[in-house]
Amino acid sequence: MIILQDLPYLNAVLSEVLRHYPFISLLVRVTQKNTSLVGQPIHKGTPVLYSAMAINYDEQLWGPDAHQFRPDRWLSSSPDNNNNNPQQLGTMGNYSMLTFGAGGKSCVGHAFARAELACLVAAVVRRFEVELVNAETAGRIKFGLTNKSAEGMLARLRPVSQ
Repeated sequence: MIILQDLPYLNAVLSEVLRHYPFISLLVRVTQKNTSLVGQPIHKGTPVLYSAMAINYDEQLWGPDAHQFRPDRWLSSSPDNNNNNPQQLGTMGNYSMLTFGAGGKSCVGHAFARAELACLVAAVVRRFEVELVNAETAGRIKFGLTNKSAEGMLARLRPVSQ
């Protein structure tokens, strides 16, 4: 039996996919007390909207290659990864990848969704060679209440010869 935690590269790829393609465009929280943000007063009860994608691509958290798809950033064994490397800092904090939100109001299904996605990807790549048919348009996102592929993602699957 394969244990998903024993597949570090699969988990790194999934983490990078989830970082690049958050499901929700904007997250909303309501302030619980009077506060300020960048010198601007914010009164208790004020809705505050923030972008998961903006945080997920923040170069201060993820380094100058924040817009690149680089699963290695999630692997502790990667030579680029250490506590002083800005390209790994984002992987170390609970609030640096907000695909599922964070804190007490984060998605309760986060662990289940990741496990389900890992099982699906592992099962598909174990049985099939996958070729992306529309590679030039597959990564385009249509933003809305939830994000989705603008033109869809078409793949050709060929059974892996045993």
